[in-house]
Amino acid sequence: MRGPLHGIFYGAKDLLATIDAPTTWGAAPYRKQHFDVDATVIKRLHDAGSVLLAKLAMVELADGFGYDEANASFTGLGRTPWNRAYRSGGSSSGSGEAVGAGLVGFAIGSETSTASGVRTDFTRCVRSLRDRGRFAYRCAANRRARRISW
Repeated sequence: MRGPLHGIFYGAKDLLATIDAPTTWGAAPYRKQHFDVDATVIKRLHDAGSVLLAKLAMVELADGFGYDEANASFTGLGRTPWNRAYRSGGSSSGSGEAVGAGLVGFAIGSETSTASGVRTDFTRCVRSLRDRGRFAYRCAANRRARRISW
């Protein structure tokens, strides 16, 4: 059965639980962590026909502070796809990088402060911000986060 997003590839910040891949929250101690359920947004996108292409890099435990540091995530410092001399920054840096580079049609991220809004211009992306009550928060490491997508 085909859904409205049939065949569209997307990426998800590694904050969101997935059955098929580890959910590391950007932190080395969790690199082998697996969930037996998908986060609600992942399940809904799957049901709509979209295809999760990648879990995307993020700053450790979605902490927006420290994104200037090379060790802010065990996957390394995020760089913009347009100029590798610049950092993409923010805890959802991998989401912005993947969309900015044209690797996925859209990506799911989150925001605990203004880090993603400040950095979207560095990757030539636009963000869509949704209110807290609009989406379910099951299986996210940081329950204070607001959902965003690029």
